[in-house]
Amino acid sequence: WAHARLRPGGVLLIGCPAAAARDAAFLEHLAGWAYQRRSPQQLTHLFRRSVFLTAPVTAWADADGGAVFAFAHR
Repeated sequence: WAHARLRPGGVLLIGCPAAAARDAAFLEHLAGWAYQRRSPQQLTHLFRRSVFLTAPVTAWADADGGAVFAFAHR
C-alpha cells in the first residue's frame, strides 16, 4: 500500500518500540495498545518481505534503545 503511494525516489519511514523497550509494557497497560516490539534486523526483514524487496534499507535503534526506525526508498 505505502510503496504504491510513494513517488519514485520517495521514502517510507517506519518506527516501533524496540524489542528491549523498558516503557512498552507500561504503555501497553496504560493505553491498552498491543505493541509489536522489534529489532532493527526484524524491521529490515519486514521490508525484505514486501515490494521494497530490492530497496536499500537503513534501520537503527534510538540512543536509549526505546524505539527502532527503518527507512527505504521507492
